[in-house]
Amino acid sequence: MDFTTYLVYAITFAIVGEGFNCMYPRIEEHYDSEGFVCSWEEDDFYLINGEYILAPEDSTDNRFEAKARKRYWENK
Repeated sequence: MDFTTYLVYAITFAIVGEGFNCMYPRIEEHYDSEGFVCSWEEDDFYLINGEYILAPEDSTDNRFEAKARKRYWENK
């Protein structure tokens, strides 16, 4: 494989990873949820009965984070 193929794979995996990070917001001990587009921090969640629940809104959200919050609460 040449360099271009590796580059295409790396870009594809980065895009897919960012997509999943935005689609499934979570905070876990062994998972770094700091992405380029969606950066979920512990302040974005409430801790209720040992479970992290995403807050309904945050003034610091970008377009993608706001859409992910909306989707999260529509499915709750």
